[in-house]
Amino acid sequence: MNITNDVTPAEKASPIISLLKDLGKILLKAPRNAEWLDVDQVSRICKDHEIEVDGRLLTTDELETALRRLFETSDELCLEGISVTGYCRRVKWELVFVLRFYPDPHFQPINPVQVGVDEVEAVPAN
Repeated sequence: MNITNDVTPAEKASPIISLLKDLGKILLKAPRNAEWLDVDQVSRICKDHEIEVDGRLLTTDELETALRRLFETSDELCLEGISVTGYCRRVKWELVFVLRFYPDPHFQPINPVQVGVDEVEAVPAN
């Protein structure tokens, strides 16, 4: 299966991608990881955990603008084992941008230690 929403190497360098990875690592350990979070909630979590972008905490408006821009072309991003879904949802008369973090079911961690055939110890026959 080819996943087209993986973050490219150029995008990985983005400070907002870094923020999402840090948030994901925190939220996946929390019992509320299955909840949809609006930007106000995300901003509060960033403040509580001192998650900064370029050395400063973003305002809610700055965070929402950056997130909307990031999710313009796709509503889901895969970030090293963390999937983040973001979109605008109607709440009464307003459009509210929301995020949800969950484990990426397609993530295959790279195993740097692989045993070659010539390294396998021979087992003596009985």
